[in-house]
Amino acid sequence: KNIRIARGTKPVNEVPEHLVILDALLQKKEEPDLDSIRIDFKNRSPFVLVKAGDELAILQRKKEGVLGWNVRGIAIPYTTSKIQMLKPGKNTLLKGDKVVCVCDGRFEYSEDMFYVSEVLELTGDVDYNTGNIDFSGDVIVHGEIKDNFKVRAGGTIFCKKAMEAAEVIGGKDLVVNWGIIGKKKGRIQVKGDVTAK
Repeated sequence: KNIRIARGTKPVNEVPEHLVILDALLQKKEEPDLDSIRIDFKNRSPFVLVKAGDELAILQRKKEGVLGWNVRGIAIPYTTSKIQMLKPGKNTLLKGDKVVCVCDGRFEYSEDMFYVSEVLELTGDVDYNTGNIDFSGDVIVHGEIKDNFKVRAGGTIFCKKAMEAAEVIGGKDLVVNWGIIGKKKGRIQVKGDVTAK
């Protein structure tokens, strides 16, 4: 009893070459620290913004599989591990074993691709859900820019509804479809044209 008379070895699966996105880019929206005395929700953002030259992913080289053996000395074949195969998309560049972004922008990914967008598109309002916006490219807001929030963009700012008493700074134009309600405290500073209803 308790004496090993035979032992096999398990096979080691082959792992194909694949890209792995950096953990820091996959973090979910930061949860508030309930112990904090004061939380500035206007400066919290759910977006992952990156700058030119930032690393996005690392290339994991192929790992060869290893045969296993049973107690009779018969080989046990290995299989190939199923890995999510990601492809680098627009505004990315593979440099050696790393993928970097070639411009400032918003990092986005799906099941099979990741890329950097030069346009920040918001489906709703600029409010406490988004926080203040500070983006190097163009910003499209499908809702409103609410009171006391700030939108800073290196390109054009396009607001499909109304802009309330907010602060907007743009490197190009500002277009507001529904008009601007400044309430004597709103502030606009753009290098291009301002167009509003």
